[in-house]
Amino acid sequence: MSGIFGFFNNEDIEAIRYLQYGLYGVQHRGQAEVGIATIDNDRINYLVGEGLVGENFSNKVLRKFNGNKAMGYVKYAFRFEEENPMPFISKKNGMSSLMVIDGKIISNISYEKLREKIQGNKEELKKYLSNIKGAFSLGYMDNEKIVAIRDPYGVKPLSVGVNDSGYVISSETCAIDSIGYKLLKDLEPGEIFIGTNSDYEFIKYSNEESKLCLFEMVYIARPDSYIDGVSVYRARYNSGQVLYEENKTEADIVVGAPDSGIIAALGYSYASKIPYMEGIVKNRYIGRTFIESDQENREKSVNIKLNPIIENVKDKDIILVDDSIVRGTTTKRLIKMLKDSGARKVHLRIASPPVVNKDDLSIDIPSEENLISRSKSFEEVAREIQADSLYHLSLQGLRDCCGNKGYYEKYFA
Repeated sequence: MSGIFGFFNNEDIEAIRYLQYGLYGVQHRGQAEVGIATIDNDRINYLVGEGLVGENFSNKVLRKFNGNKAMGYVKYAFRFEEENPMPFISKKNGMSSLMVIDGKIISNISYEKLREKIQGNKEELKKYLSNIKGAFSLGYMDNEKIVAIRDPYGVKPLSVGVNDSGYVISSETCAIDSIGYKLLKDLEPGEIFIGTNSDYEFIKYSNEESKLCLFEMVYIARPDSYIDGVSVYRARYNSGQVLYEENKTEADIVVGAPDSGIIAALGYSYASKIPYMEGIVKNRYIGRTFIESDQENREKSVNIKLNPIIENVKDKDIILVDDSIVRGTTTKRLIKMLKDSGARKVHLRIASPPVVNKDDLSIDIPSEENLISRSKSFEEVAREIQADSLYHLSLQGLRDCCGNKGYYEKYFA
């Protein structure tokens, strides 16, 4: 799980500013590292740094990045993802080029060979890509063109934006919106986009059925994004409604776990007619605990980023809605927090199925022994995390909420 963004323009403008805003738009996809590069004629300006976009984009740094073409990425600490800093840069045969990848390529390939294929014959490129296995979205850029490639099954999202003078490619549509460009198209699984100074085209190299990572709709993507034409916000809102219909429960209030459970909680509240109230405040300056690379840091993050609103939760029976449970670290802490603040009961409702299988292809799900739902019933998990009851949205219910487009979902039951 990472975020990529590319900006290609044929006017004399500072691409680095657009790249900065675009990477802010995908910052939620990774907070461990950021890499940026611009092409200024034949010169490449390049920077890789740890942490957030804002921690690396000072005005002093930005002044060094000339050129009207730029590409970058944000990375989270995925154990099995590409370890080499990006963008990959190349200066060969008088051509400067950049490449970024979100995801994991299983096949043993040479990125230099891939670069040669992108620069060469289109039919040869299609043939080469059809033999690559993995879950990835890829961006490429040189002085003459920008290229976006989505893996054969579309496990990773990738979209193309446009205005009168150029193109952008992005992991999510929200980043395209943020710089004022219009969405041209969500790439289909197994599709290539090639944009030049004069024209653009889309080329299919594979016709496999869609297998979008379902966790994109549950947790990863920003709610104002659209993925394959489906509103992420609407999918999460619908999941809350269906969650109530599958397991109707009475309570005084509905509370969403900040931030990823709030939209589903609003849907649950609407369907159940139980009022929604804010019950937990999140410190906005603490990152996503799921993305932390080890358990100790996850627990520290949870302890300092959340605090209850006692006035709203005291003496209440609460429906607590969250997007998922993986290890149970945050969830157990939330329930204890609510009960310590005077809540009578906390009924936990999860807007996705139990996570029971590890994954190292589309998202970094840990080994099975660390998954709280792997070998336990709903009742057993509820006792462990001290909830009064627990229910998960069914897998088919989640599929229905997200549009039934075909999904990569091996981590769910």
